[in-house]
Amino acid sequence: FIFDINNFNTYNKLNGFLYGNKILKATSELLRDFINKQENYSIYKLSIDRFAIISKNYDEISIEMFCKNLFNYFDTLTLKIDMIDNFVNFCIGVTKIDGYEKSIIEAEYALDYAKNQGSGNYIIYDKNSQFVQEEHESISSLKNIRTLILDNKIIPFFQPIVDIETQQIVKYEVLARIRDNDTIIPPNKFLNSANRLGMLGHVTKSIIIDSFKSFANSDIHFSINLTQRDVLDDTMVDFINAQASKYSINLSNVTFEILENLTLSNDDIKIRDMITMLKKSGSLIAIDDFGSENSNFSRLLSLQSDFIKIDGMFIQNCDKQTEKQTIIKAIVELAKALDMKTVAEFVSSKEIYDMVKTLGVDYAQGYYFGKPEERF
Repeated sequence: FIFDINNFNTYNKLNGFLYGNKILKATSELLRDFINKQENYSIYKLSIDRFAIISKNYDEISIEMFCKNLFNYFDTLTLKIDMIDNFVNFCIGVTKIDGYEKSIIEAEYALDYAKNQGSGNYIIYDKNSQFVQEEHESISSLKNIRTLILDNKIIPFFQPIVDIETQQIVKYEVLARIRDNDTIIPPNKFLNSANRLGMLGHVTKSIIIDSFKSFANSDIHFSINLTQRDVLDDTMVDFINAQASKYSINLSNVTFEILENLTLSNDDIKIRDMITMLKKSGSLIAIDDFGSENSNFSRLLSLQSDFIKIDGMFIQNCDKQTEKQTIIKAIVELAKALDMKTVAEFVSSKEIYDMVKTLGVDYAQGYYFGKPEERF
């Protein structure tokens, strides 16, 4: 059995680490008293607030009774420490021992699943359960994505953006893909893994290098996505300037696309400072996925944006839905009032193109004009 104290970090945050240590000591003593009354059970302290119990009773009825008794035992207790009442509860992951490290990992899987079910739950590890299968696939995917990123398998794809009036290509958006032998992996299959691994900056820098190589010594305009990690990276602007110098890129040809909901209150100043530096180098700024969530007008001004990319949820089927037409028109009018240009994403048909043109959008991007390709 592996378990830890639910929301233990809250005790540290509320009252400090020394207080948290007192919670741990009191809990340990109570657990020891509880285990001493059981037959064939031994308890061990693992890291921080985590404990392990080993038992020779491994039939499901015994496991169920033990877990319920442990939950009930702590449900009836109040830990009074420094005149403060505290209530401790757990979730438990259970597995049969079959090799120490393997069993610990199996119990961790079960514990994660138990926590997903809420406080006071126990789960017995089952390698055939959907949760375990999904977790195994997730971990396997993380390992694979990490290897591919470190092996420089990230490649740029290019999707055209056209002038809505002339339908002429005015720039390309550079999009990250991973090549795994003959398979091209789209971003929705690896960006979350890269984020969990802390490797989004690596992905962005790889795309910057490859896109600058592709457009070296040319006057072609193109755009690159920046994540929140990138914008908060103190080295990113210097990296961009160094690569631009290396590949003779005029940064006034480069637009950096930033998600609308990127700004966090604690980071507003830092984000604005970086955007100011990018603008001083001549680069343009686009707010990506505008309208998707948390829209507010002050962010449009604080991000000093030159373009608003209207979120695809409003563009898809806008030729048939008047509500979406109303929203698009309002965004276009707002952009014009702020001297910004608008880009419609997900323009996939002539009907949608005709509609966004009628509504006054400046530029269009989508399968109607071209899918992302390795060549531009």
